[in-house]
Amino acid sequence: MQEGLFNHFWKTVQDYVPYEKSNVPWWAGCSMVVTGGLVVYAAKSVFQLYWTRKRLRPLHGSQNLPGPSPWPIVGNCIPLSSNLYQTLYQYVEQPISLYFIASTPFVVVTDEAAVRKVLGSGMYQKPKYFGYRSSTIRYSVEMNQKLILTNEQMRQQQADSSRKALKVMIDSKVSDIIDGMIEAAEAVVHAVDGREQVENIRRKVIELNLNVLFGYKNDKDVGSLSHIIFEAGKEFILRTVNPFRIGWRWMANFRFFQYVFSLITIGRRVCQHMDSQPATWVHGWVGKVGKIGKLGKVVGLIMASSQTVPTTCLWLLFLLSKYPQVVEKIREETSRVLHSTKKQSMEEFTVDDLNELAYVDCVVKECLRLYPPFPLLQREPEMDDILENVKIPARTPVYIVPWLLHHHPKYWKQPEDFIPDRFMYNASHGDAPSDFVYIPFGRGSRMCAGYHLALLELKILTIYVCQYYDWKCSFPQGKEPVSKKYPIETITHSSCNRFFFIMQLLSIGNVS
Repeated sequence: MQEGLFNHFWKTVQDYVPYEKSNVPWWAGCSMVVTGGLVVYAAKSVFQLYWTRKRLRPLHGSQNLPGPSPWPIVGNCIPLSSNLYQTLYQYVEQPISLYFIASTPFVVVTDEAAVRKVLGSGMYQKPKYFGYRSSTIRYSVEMNQKLILTNEQMRQQQADSSRKALKVMIDSKVSDIIDGMIEAAEAVVHAVDGREQVENIRRKVIELNLNVLFGYKNDKDVGSLSHIIFEAGKEFILRTVNPFRIGWRWMANFRFFQYVFSLITIGRRVCQHMDSQPATWVHGWVGKVGKIGKLGKVVGLIMASSQTVPTTCLWLLFLLSKYPQVVEKIREETSRVLHSTKKQSMEEFTVDDLNELAYVDCVVKECLRLYPPFPLLQREPEMDDILENVKIPARTPVYIVPWLLHHHPKYWKQPEDFIPDRFMYNASHGDAPSDFVYIPFGRGSRMCAGYHLALLELKILTIYVCQYYDWKCSFPQGKEPVSKKYPIETITHSSCNRFFFIMQLLSIGNVS
């Protein structure tokens, strides 16, 4: 059967080969066909790259947009997948730069005004991933831009109401949040190596957030989610900058789809649990959507709330181990608030008490500036638009990279240094000129709805470990962070596996 198929294929090839049939082996003909196909595909790719670069030139000028020269077929996948931040940082001074994933272009925006327009305007929306399809937006595009802006105002009002509801929920469950983050800190303390510390804190944070956000408790699902979210998130980011992985990472493909289906299955169980419970803030946040839209939003919230805090907790411990003077200031501030509120320990704090810890807030925000949890914010214009004198066609991917903005020398003083006091000047954006260059959770109506909860959890863990422990950060030999400027490891979180925090209980106990 197989031999017959080969003979039939070879006969077809021979009919189009201009050589003597008997002198051309079948494998040579196959090679010629494959080579010809690659040549045609490469030529098509070169034409697409040329035409796209010409189409995305500034309106006034004949030069191409700045960016690395793309290769035929692969575009800029090779440098982006091997050194993402280093590749992007080469053009950080440019307000807008152009890159290619294969033949598909995307632009990276670093100008403050352009970032404000992309994140704050209703014209730019998230790509239509699972759970975010919006018929309202489609109708708006068909009608006119005015309706899009009206729709954005309505969404902003809904986002504001859901954030207010979340803040009310936090006030009512602050004691549960404190207890949960103390358990997370103790899980780090009692781990035997760095990998176990990562897994323990991730598991504890997922367990806490499922309980606080959805009232959902299931130890089996918590363990599965801890592994699934880490692995699926890592693979998703790697595929974002290098879609060719799907061609040779066959087992990774299988595991990725397995993780996605497992995540959907757990998300369905959470949705079923929500349907059986009285209405809470999360029901209002989900809104009146279909089953697929509801599932997409619930899964998205689970992933967002479970990725940010564990990774940032480890970066916080790493930074504080290098700056003991910052730890002392945290202890002094905690002692002062304990004394002024007449509380015996931080476990008795309310949300108002935690809000008094302004310096701790600065420490957390500075950590999020240096190591933002989200590598990319993706948007697409619903219609043709102009950014920085460049016409951006509708549906062209526009990337905003928080790490680039947070390390931009134009916006920050000593951007590579850990300086928590910079946020004493302005709690919203530090010594930077605008909120839109400090975006660890995004900005605008699409800003992460749970950022208040994330900041609170990070503050609680910081206060607890500084109050009760001294620690140092240990690395295996030869595994110290090599580059301060280009932390590529923050994309996959692999660097966290290299940390091992050696914790020692303070003899002074309570700082009060």
